[in-house]
Amino acid sequence: MIVYNVTVRVDAGIERDWLTWAKDEHIQIVSSPRAE
Repeated sequence: MIVYNVTVRVDAGIERDWLTWAKDEHIQIVSSPRAE
């Protein structure tokens, strides 16, 4: 159960970081649309 709890905690941290990154990427795309 300890390993399971640690895994869940790590996954939650990764998910939070990914959501923050995705939000930042989305804001950048909206700020500069189609700048390729």
